[in-house]
Amino acid sequence: MSKADPGLSGRFSGRPGHGSMAAALLCLLLLFVPFLKEAQALTAGEKADLARINAYLNGFSTMKARFLQISPDGSIAEGTFYLKRPGRLRFEYDPPVKMLIVADGLWVNFIDRELDEVTRLPLAATPLKILVAERIDLSRDTLVSTVKRGARRLSVTLQDPEEPEQGSLTLDFSEDPLTLRQWRLVDAQGGETVVAITDQRFNLALDPALFTYFEKERPDQGGR
Repeated sequence: MSKADPGLSGRFSGRPGHGSMAAALLCLLLLFVPFLKEAQALTAGEKADLARINAYLNGFSTMKARFLQISPDGSIAEGTFYLKRPGRLRFEYDPPVKMLIVADGLWVNFIDRELDEVTRLPLAATPLKILVAERIDLSRDTLVSTVKRGARRLSVTLQDPEEPEQGSLTLDFSEDPLTLRQWRLVDAQGGETVVAITDQRFNLALDPALFTYFEKERPDQGGR
């Protein structure tokens, strides 16, 4: 069964196991706590940090990495992550999680093999669009709430300037060299979802079929 159901997260909220994982996946895209304070004017140093982040993100057109997702209920899942600009993503979850996420440039397809369902959301309505824009300029395309420095760490918290009520997305980087390590989101109940990435490989030739979902591909047939 295939459907576009932006309210689907409520269906999973009481289910253990894969249900809580599915809820976390949708929290990753939809259910953000409204960020109540206004963005502050950036200092010269913060603007310089943003310029470095933009240069880093625009320095690759494809990425393959391993990811580890920690959901608000503490459940952990791992898998392989693919990115290809513009607009294409794939999250392949390792067993026993029976989920696959494919962004094809227009839609984000959630393939739930446990429930035998597919849910589609417009990519443009999700914060993942920030990572897969053809040309990334965070100060132009997002509302930058904070830029923070730590011990060899750098983070930036972002909002959609047109829909700031959606909440915030925080990108965390390590320094020397600058490398994206994880992103963090908070759901409407205050739970945090963290997706950490490792073993990044950049500018690989990726099979276009990785970013295509066919309706005839039944969820119970498995992923690529």
